[in-house]
Amino acid sequence: MSLTSMTRKKLFRLINIAMFAIGIAALWYYAGLQWQNRPPAWPAVNWSLAFLSLLLAVAYSFSYGIGWHLITRAMGIGLPIGASIAIWGYSLFGKYVPGNIVLVTYRIGAYMLRAQARTQQVLAAVGLESLFSVGSGLVFLLIVALLAQFDLVSAYVTPQRLALIVAGLAAVGFVLLLPPIKRRIFRLLGLEAAVDSVNFAVILGLLVYYVSAWCIITLSFWLLCRSMGIDQLSWSRCAAIYGAAGLSGILAVFSPSGLGVREGLMVALLSQSVPIELALAVALASRINSLVGDVAAIGVGFAGLRVLSAREGEDG
Repeated sequence: MSLTSMTRKKLFRLINIAMFAIGIAALWYYAGLQWQNRPPAWPAVNWSLAFLSLLLAVAYSFSYGIGWHLITRAMGIGLPIGASIAIWGYSLFGKYVPGNIVLVTYRIGAYMLRAQARTQQVLAAVGLESLFSVGSGLVFLLIVALLAQFDLVSAYVTPQRLALIVAGLAAVGFVLLLPPIKRRIFRLLGLEAAVDSVNFAVILGLLVYYVSAWCIITLSFWLLCRSMGIDQLSWSRCAAIYGAAGLSGILAVFSPSGLGVREGLMVALLSQSVPIELALAVALASRINSLVGDVAAIGVGFAGLRVLSAREGEDG
């Protein structure tokens, strides 16, 4: 049974209110944990470099909003970019609830109510976003590992093994995108509207786009390290450290936004070159940058949804 426009608006307001309540509680809880784990003393900070690092972290966050919009368009969801980024930004409240269940549920509900999208379209978009995050991270990690010329975590994580993983994933992706196979898979998933829009060029373009997002956040991390007096690490070394730690956080779906997992590996890798107290301070500052980026995106999402609501009120 189809819902009336007024009913959809009311349901959309309800899920926004629920998301706000859940998100604020989760953010408050995890911000408190981070504050309790702060280092006893902070190193001297170059605030100009630290501010540049923060700006790049915010830019990185919003690059994912644009990426999300591009993916939803490829899935046949025709929502304007403003509304798409507003929903994406507001959904980041759900990052801080384990398993991303809240984030995914909100996006499904929001797109069903705002764009009459089908559940499988949104789920496919979420799945592609995750695949691009991990896949581009592996490609980026392979590049910087070769540049930095060092094994990332242990003898088990080497550039050669990363190359094999990337090549294997590329081969699987190539086979799945062959027209006969792609049509059959998309038909089974009920994604007929996306058959033509998801092709080799689109996938390659999105992969390059997400790799460039990794360049932005690792440049932010390099500037953060330099702002705390770590001048001996090159960008490629910092990028490899952040890439390995960031990927571990993405893959740790049991941990909200990779909290604890990312920082643990980051400290382990940084402490090979700097005192552990300094490594702890950098890891916490990096998490603060990420949190500010998420809060900025949530704020833009909140404002965007208010604008949409006001426009609908004017339209009657």
